[in-house]
Amino acid sequence: MDEEASNFVKKGGKVMFVLSPEDLVDCTSKVSIRHNVGVQPQASLLAAICNKAGVDLDNVAVYKTTIYRKRNKKMESLEIT
Repeated sequence: MDEEASNFVKKGGKVMFVLSPEDLVDCTSKVSIRHNVGVQPQASLLAAICNKAGVDLDNVAVYKTTIYRKRNKKMESLEIT
């Protein structure tokens, strides 16, 4: 992180980023697998993050089956059984 970004975060600034729901699932799957977080809790966390970001959850698909499928692909790529 560069100095300007570091100072911004330290002063209580907001961090903004753009991710699709699919990218968010991908980003959280590896950590969820590592810490034995189940699919339902991961889906709940993703919904809470989207809700806090002001996303209308009726317009965003965060399905347990999608998370399950993406986690399985992630486990295969990491060679976790």
